[in-house]
Amino acid sequence: MALARTLAHSHIRTPALARAPTLVRRTVASSSPFPAARAVFSTSHASQFPPKPAGESTQRKKKETTNLAKSAGSGQGSRADKDRAKREREKEQQRKRAARQAAQARKEREQERKAQAKLRKEREQERKHKAAERQKEQREKARVQAQRQKDKASAERNKLRSSLKPPKRVTNKWQIFVNEFIQERKRSLPAGSKMPTITTLVPEAKAKYAQLSSSELSALDQRVDQARADYERQLAEWQKTLTPEMIREENLVRYRRRRAGLSRKANLHIPGEPKRPMTPFFRFCTEVRERQDRDVLGDETAITEQSKLLARAWKALSPEQKKSYEDAFKAENEEYKAAKAAFDAQMTASA
Repeated sequence: MALARTLAHSHIRTPALARAPTLVRRTVASSSPFPAARAVFSTSHASQFPPKPAGESTQRKKKETTNLAKSAGSGQGSRADKDRAKREREKEQQRKRAARQAAQARKEREQERKAQAKLRKEREQERKHKAAERQKEQREKARVQAQRQKDKASAERNKLRSSLKPPKRVTNKWQIFVNEFIQERKRSLPAGSKMPTITTLVPEAKAKYAQLSSSELSALDQRVDQARADYERQLAEWQKTLTPEMIREENLVRYRRRRAGLSRKANLHIPGEPKRPMTPFFRFCTEVRERQDRDVLGDETAITEQSKLLARAWKALSPEQKKSYEDAFKAENEEYKAAKAAFDAQMTASA
């Protein structure tokens, strides 16, 4: 009865319910409170579930018989199924293993690619760093070289720059007038005004100088004579303050300036220092100029042209004619060497 009540309360119409025993179906059909259940179980089994076709059942049985025959003929039966299942499992394991290996290979290739990219990046950074270092070294080298050249040029300029300050020499009345004109313009400038350039002042001074009277020019001539006398006196006093070492340095500077074409000043003479004798050629030139030998100089008055004529005449002299000049030079040179040695010893002792 319990089974009948359970089946009666079921709302599912299934073949299992329909195939229930006849007694159960009758009980459900008479006692179920649900009309649908009573209707289901009151119908006949044949009307609700018609029998299957005979052909389908026969074919299924034939197929099962054939399979059993094959299994019986092979002598393997369930072992063949197990082997087939084992092979399938092995194939699946191989497939999974191959998939894992392929994934691992892809991962390794990706890691290798990243490592190569990182290495290339590091090499590029190193190359850029080295290039920057080379550029820095080149700039530093160029700077040092430029500084050396600058120092060298400065040293060369210092070699041509005298450390002595001799008194300034007045040459003519125009120089006196221009100096006074410039000083007057400086005094007359308003406070904060800019001094005009020398190229502007010189034309103005020249125009004003042209308007001077004869008495003003005579006064300038007298001032020039007085300035020259003062210069000679100041120069003598200045030379007394110089030491032999200062004079040697000044003479070296003057020599360099003459070689560079920047000056034509002669060397200073150290008081008491012996003077070098003239060479045979210069002794010959001095004698010819003193006697005004027209056979050698002719009517030429230019110093450079006279020097060319004297050199030509000196080359034309015979060895016997040159011997007198050479002997005089040798004798004076021996005297000079002895006097120079004594003078140097005296300077060393006084120092």
